[in-house]
Amino acid sequence: MSDIQKLLRDLKARAAGLDPESGKPTEGFYISFRPVALPIRPDDYANPYSPFGPSGPAINATKNPPPAADATDPKQVNTEPEADEETRIRKENEKQSAAVKAFVNTFFLVDKKLKIADDWTPYPGATSIHRTWYAIITGAQSTLESQKLTKEMEAKYAALLDVVQTKNEAGQEVPSSKMLAYEQYRKEHAAAVIARNRVFSEYKEEGKMADFLIDGLPLIDAEKHAYMKWEGFGYKKEVESALQELASRGMSPVTALLTLARAAWRDGQAGMPQGLSPIPYTFITPSNWADPYDDSGWTKYSKTDLHRTESKDREKTEYGAGASVGFGLWSAGGDFEHMDSKESVKESVEDLNVEFKYAAVDINRPWLDTALLNLPNWFLLGDYPAGCISDGTAAQELPSQGREPAFLPSIPVGLILLKDLTISWRDWKKDWSEATSRNGGSASVGFGPFSLKAKYAKETGKEDLEAKETKEGLKVEGIQLIGYVSQINPRSPQEDSSGYTEQPSPSP
Repeated sequence: MSDIQKLLRDLKARAAGLDPESGKPTEGFYISFRPVALPIRPDDYANPYSPFGPSGPAINATKNPPPAADATDPKQVNTEPEADEETRIRKENEKQSAAVKAFVNTFFLVDKKLKIADDWTPYPGATSIHRTWYAIITGAQSTLESQKLTKEMEAKYAALLDVVQTKNEAGQEVPSSKMLAYEQYRKEHAAAVIARNRVFSEYKEEGKMADFLIDGLPLIDAEKHAYMKWEGFGYKKEVESALQELASRGMSPVTALLTLARAAWRDGQAGMPQGLSPIPYTFITPSNWADPYDDSGWTKYSKTDLHRTESKDREKTEYGAGASVGFGLWSAGGDFEHMDSKESVKESVEDLNVEFKYAAVDINRPWLDTALLNLPNWFLLGDYPAGCISDGTAAQELPSQGREPAFLPSIPVGLILLKDLTISWRDWKKDWSEATSRNGGSASVGFGPFSLKAKYAKETGKEDLEAKETKEGLKVEGIQLIGYVSQINPRSPQEDSSGYTEQPSPSP
């Protein structure tokens, strides 16, 4: 394994985190690395517009639910490819303030549907995450609405449903206060688990397991406390018992959670600036993530980390048989978002040394409430089989037969960033001189996953990035986006639409 692959494996383990008890990756997540890191220009992302403040929109489906509406085939509400939509909205954005431009830049940075693979690969010609989610919640249809129950079964069903849903003043089914509390504390506990696992992974990589039991104690306690809050304030046992019993009877609170999902979508678009097409509020935390001068939340990766020997069983027990990210050492292109060529002038280098700081930051989408995906008893209106949104596995391919508008196998939930890169190898001066001479006409040059030269061309102006020669090696200042942390969605929907809708007869 090359040193570059070793480095990426280190970042993968630290960004996704390891479970302290099993030593395995946090379940349900995967990491994909860009072929060449994307430079982050601070002015393009700093101080983004927010109509809601740092906490995001307040979702209140109980008091102010969206109006009931008939389900619609996702193909009829989600037809614009992501690239076309981005071009259109960026044109609308030209006359907006710097804050609104920063918001739009942040939104499109994280709104592409990605293949489940080590290589960062957006699906070509696909619709965006937000349009796909809108299509899903618009096309979702409960299987229970026309179901006839005996009086005895109806009474048992009502008692169980009282735990997880209620009715508002308009008579619509909405999540109960217990269900809302359950979801709130479940998410808080999940965030505490990821925070603990990331730090545990760092200490394990550095061989400081004994120190983790001391330094990591606050995170261990935070996870335990979050779990206790989930059990107490989140009614964990009561809600899960009701959901399990409902599932065993072939029922679930689909309508209530669908109402919640639609309310979250509606409220997530509130307060958008005039003149800009409505796009749901999306933000990244911590808020200083694009500030290259603020070191809080950043961890140093040194040449000691790079050359630390891996444990013999690491490849088998943590991230499979080996990294599969593929690239030549040198790459060049017209701009830093589209590297045109991969060169294999040198497949490897000797005495590689790399130092940088890295951080894993979180993508927040208050408008995307995926609790619905975990429930049975619903389908998508139209010709959609069970599992058409996601089959719950890592081996998913873009569907055919016009079903892509509802395809959402995973969702990016975090970014892996690096900054203050210094890199050198035995012949780095000679190789860098040859690479810049050979690619003199290219606006961008990369080495492995790192961007060493780039030209910015965002709305806020133009600016060059280029590695500087120092005594220690090539030094690149500023932040680069190197990878994405994504979560695989569960198998959904669990029902095939053919059992509930009439399909059009084939043409003679």
